[in-house]
Amino acid sequence: MIRSKNHVRSWTFWDQHFGSSDLLEIFGWDIDEAKEQILEFVKGRPEKKIIYFHGWDGFGASPVLNSIANELSSLKMDAPQELCFDKVLYIDCSEWKSRREMQRAIAEELKLDHGTMAMFDNQDEEDDFNGLDKDSRDVIASIATEIDRTLRDCKFMMIFLNGSDNEVDVTRFGIPQMTEFRNNRMIWTFKRRLLMIHSHRSEIAEKLRYSHLFLSAALVHGEYQIREPEFCALVHGEATTIAARHQCMLDMDTTMVTECCLFELSLHYNFHSMTRLGWAAHSSNYWICSGIIEGNKEMEIRNALHGEIRWECDAPLLHRVLQELNPTFSVKKITKPLAVSTRCLVKDRWISITSQEHEVDGMQDIPVRASSVFLAFERPGHLQPSEGSDHPPPLEGQDCPAVLPSGMFKYSRSLAVLVLSYCTFSFASPPFLMCNSLRFLGLDNCKHKPSERYCDTDAEWTFLLSLWVLEIRYTEWDEILSKLKMDLMSNLKELHIEGVRSWQYINQLSKILPHLYMLRITNPRIYQAETIDADDSFMDEGKLQILDLSGNNEMKVVPSSLSKPSNLQVLLLDGCLGLECVGAPHTLPPSLISFSLDGYGAASHWTPAINLLPPENLRPSSTDQKDAKISRICLEGCTSLKNLFLRGLPNLVGLDLSGTGIKILDFTTMVMQVTCLRRLFMLGCERLVAIRWDQKSRYVIHPQLELLCIDTRAGTGYSRPSIDHTKKSFRLQIHAILSDARLARSLWPAIDCYRGKGSLVDIYFNIIVTSAPVVYCGEDVQPVATHRVLAKAKKYGDVHATAGDAPMQDFPQAPTADLNRHVGIAQGSRGLESELLGYFPARNNLALLMRRCADSLHLHDISSGANMPMNEWNYLRQCRVERCTKLDTVFPGTYGFEALEIVWASDLPMARCIWSKGGSYHRYSTFGRLRHLNLRSCPRLRFVLPVWVSSFPKLETLHIIHCMDLRHVFVLDEEHPEARVAFPNLTTIHLHNLPMLRQICEAQMLMLAPALMTIKIRGCWGLRRLPSMERRGIHMEKPTVEIEKDVWDALKWDGLEASHHPSLFAEPHHSCYYKKKSLRGSALR
Repeated sequence: MIRSKNHVRSWTFWDQHFGSSDLLEIFGWDIDEAKEQILEFVKGRPEKKIIYFHGWDGFGASPVLNSIANELSSLKMDAPQELCFDKVLYIDCSEWKSRREMQRAIAEELKLDHGTMAMFDNQDEEDDFNGLDKDSRDVIASIATEIDRTLRDCKFMMIFLNGSDNEVDVTRFGIPQMTEFRNNRMIWTFKRRLLMIHSHRSEIAEKLRYSHLFLSAALVHGEYQIREPEFCALVHGEATTIAARHQCMLDMDTTMVTECCLFELSLHYNFHSMTRLGWAAHSSNYWICSGIIEGNKEMEIRNALHGEIRWECDAPLLHRVLQELNPTFSVKKITKPLAVSTRCLVKDRWISITSQEHEVDGMQDIPVRASSVFLAFERPGHLQPSEGSDHPPPLEGQDCPAVLPSGMFKYSRSLAVLVLSYCTFSFASPPFLMCNSLRFLGLDNCKHKPSERYCDTDAEWTFLLSLWVLEIRYTEWDEILSKLKMDLMSNLKELHIEGVRSWQYINQLSKILPHLYMLRITNPRIYQAETIDADDSFMDEGKLQILDLSGNNEMKVVPSSLSKPSNLQVLLLDGCLGLECVGAPHTLPPSLISFSLDGYGAASHWTPAINLLPPENLRPSSTDQKDAKISRICLEGCTSLKNLFLRGLPNLVGLDLSGTGIKILDFTTMVMQVTCLRRLFMLGCERLVAIRWDQKSRYVIHPQLELLCIDTRAGTGYSRPSIDHTKKSFRLQIHAILSDARLARSLWPAIDCYRGKGSLVDIYFNIIVTSAPVVYCGEDVQPVATHRVLAKAKKYGDVHATAGDAPMQDFPQAPTADLNRHVGIAQGSRGLESELLGYFPARNNLALLMRRCADSLHLHDISSGANMPMNEWNYLRQCRVERCTKLDTVFPGTYGFEALEIVWASDLPMARCIWSKGGSYHRYSTFGRLRHLNLRSCPRLRFVLPVWVSSFPKLETLHIIHCMDLRHVFVLDEEHPEARVAFPNLTTIHLHNLPMLRQICEAQMLMLAPALMTIKIRGCWGLRRLPSMERRGIHMEKPTVEIEKDVWDALKWDGLEASHHPSLFAEPHHSCYYKKKSLRGSALR
């Protein structure tokens, strides 16, 4: 229909907050015609920059927008200037994931460089470690800047399919603003991954905030409405856009997709509403069994289409449209005072009949060509009439299913799909007995009607040979479930039994079990004692992929043979309340991808072929508390496990997920209402990046959890920590070996729960950040010996050889006993530098955990330049640092070491100091408990720490060797100088091979060490001062001194009045061999 002034009605929709939008209606039902009309608006209304197109009552918009994109992309140079664009962006976000993914789609359409695209993956990885939901991930500002830079100076048109529920402000993604001063335009529509027909234009208009023009069309226009060719063309257009989104269908005829859409529409019209979508889960099976989808990609195609082809329609509007779609649709609706019957025939092949009475018109004339028949009678009390429904309440006294004529399918030789709901027929001689092409048979609440004829021979049951899918719900048909009949189903791929048999019925399936891809035996109403054990039923060579035993309350143990099916991917045990435990290690196969155990019962109308676990809307509500007995679940060894659902298990004490492929363990969506969970094992979980706690408040995080064990190293195997129960009892113990330091973000909430309540002493943790092999020793986790001596023997090492004295190079042993809250960082640590950043911006990461909770720290074999976190350290008592090749400063800009007792550092070839100078926080630090300062082989060390306090009251030993560039141990801080620094408990000084050392404290400081007992100095040729003995008791023995004679003679003294004189020290002991004699002259003769 050609558009003219008479064909367009316009009005204005006013929004009091955001101004106005023009609403215009397009007449006609042709995709190309709609495209031309919209382009006319683009040319004729240049001030309307953003145009929203609603389609025909919400249907058909996407093919129109796709056609516009193709048209504008192929225009020649002589096209109207208003339609010439430098770039045409087609952004399909019909499967809405997040704003981040929409921005990624824009970047991909613009073909941004690899570095920019890599930023998406990097930020996604960061968000994974933060446990951030995928659907809440926002745009990346730097990429938005790059998109803006790319589009700023060009004229572009953006075509956008919006799968979200709200209008999107595209400027946040980097799209330049579309103002009257620019020629950029956008045409968009709301388009989710479903097919919609509704007349709620005003509701959509209320959502618009940024659009300038609202265009819509209608399937029904007064006395005019869409006809069959036009409607099929719209469906075909939608099918084309669906196929274009999937690689597996790019080169295929979209007629197949069109037929799938029409097939599903016919079921949506009447059958799904009558059966409460009870059979909608099998839509993809219908398409394959009826021959619509064929070929070697049928499984991939059906899975793709099942996620796309769903209908949401206004029932009255849909009925009016379908009535006029002959011959494709033949719709007949009979309304009686107390009942409604509906018959829908599509292409003489697919027929669905629903009725609220015992008989329905049209049962006797099933077309010979029919390939699919769906017949449902309403069960009393099954359907409650909804507001505005055409279906009145069921007839009183109608408690017997309708009786099917015995010859109903006598001539249906092409029948491939048959679903019967609430019917009566002879089980001895069913009406579909002669349907030898039958591939799908579904029976729901069907009853037996005695018949004179009885089929006793296998020859009369040949239709069983052709069956691919059999589903029986609450239909007591013993004959078809007998072992004799089941053995005939040699081509059966899926078997669904609900409400009839218990899980031990598996014993009778020994012949067909190796051929089944899916087996579901759920919600049995009658339990029969079985004499045969089911443990040997499953075999290695089976094809079984999905096993659902939900609702089997009498099951106490999972069959041990479940470890054998090498292809099993999905296991559901929802509602199996009698289970006491699930599996010992490696009881379930490593191929398992999804596991579910819901204490509230089995899901309804699950879609096993698509959703690997039932979605939340199909699961029972959590209001009906049930007593599930299970106390332990072990999924160890299920290396492919990614999807997990546990809920309503009040007696669950232990959960072992060791060796699984879980990426994020979410206590808000995956593991819920497990109030007694005490032990959680995730050893060997290489893919684990986050744990999301059910953190209703800061202080409530699984208060019953006592033990958490994590190991995420790759390819090293794992062992379990041995818990010594004789030690102090802690409320929570954490043993964690993290190959990526960012995983520590997930440990912080559990630890902070106790810290915030002032009960940090009640928690024990041993957190090791490394990817190297680690072994467990009791409660303590120690790395396998990987010591690499960085300070190798010098060429003239004999110069410093010891004489007969106590070896000068003896060095205190490193502290080996880790304290109760220990952090270790070793080689192969990923994500370390970013996690050890300073306080700003504050994050609940490893740095925060170390500063505010750890009391012992061990860093070793780190090849990156990561320094320790800045700012306050609250509880650190013991620090050990060794073999960190690029470490420049151990503690830059830090303070608050009130608890620190031991510092032990060795083999730091690049370190220039241990604590850095400067910082406005230094005045808060006291080092009041520091007892031992031990340093070895730090060749570039210039000083150890700047002094900003007047005393080190607890320091006992100072032991430093092989620090070739060390000038002073203690230097004046730039901001807080102290003239006198006291060391009242310093008893031992060992200094060896420090050739550049001038004095222990910088010249401007007076070092007081009245308690000195032992001084050993060797190889410190530049040393000029020893500490003062001021305040030393008169009865104390003089400190012993071992020192080279040349060095002793070169020392400078302040005199006796300053308590700084050689006489205050014992007679020094000089080594006889501290210098090796050298040859004079030439050795050549």
